[in-house]
Amino acid sequence: VDDYISLGNNYKYTDELFVSVEAYMDDWSLYGNKRLLSCTEGGGWNFETVYRGGANDGTSSLEYISFTVYDAGSQSYRYSSSHTTKWADLSAGWHTFVGSFDGEYARLYVDGQLLAVSSRFVGDIGYSGNNSILVGAEAYLYDEPDSSYRYFKGKMRNVYIANASVSTDSIYSPAPTDSVGYSGIH
Repeated sequence: VDDYISLGNNYKYTDELFVSVEAYMDDWSLYGNKRLLSCTEGGGWNFETVYRGGANDGTSSLEYISFTVYDAGSQSYRYSSSHTTKWADLSAGWHTFVGSFDGEYARLYVDGQLLAVSSRFVGDIGYSGNNSILVGAEAYLYDEPDSSYRYFKGKMRNVYIANASVSTDSIYSPAPTDSVGYSGIH
């Protein structure tokens, strides 16, 4: 089932951003082109899959984890994508994903470890249209998801989005170990 949740379009922070989510999959190598959280219809930000060679069709073993943010100053996306950690490298179970933007750089953390930092921003985070923040799918137009191959096929809990930035030193986040009482997105 391709389920997702729309959080509406009132949470478009531009100068600072902190996003955190716990997500679960039995096998992280399955279901390519994952979108955990997304607000990227012509701008915004998301947790996504970035391809480093190989096919961009959801079947490549070269699918790397990324926190991508749109820089309004340069009118381009800035990728804080891991060049070493692929979705398939994650062990089965719960993992914590954190994206942070401090006004200059976007950073990606997985299970408390800094994996990547974007290039320096020229402006604030830019948004286009009235697209919503979607949990478990790629944002497309307003509160509709993009296409079916970008749905997240696992469970999520403890989604947190704030107009704040945090230092690398303050991020510690061992992955939770149980899933009792959480239905998540399937």
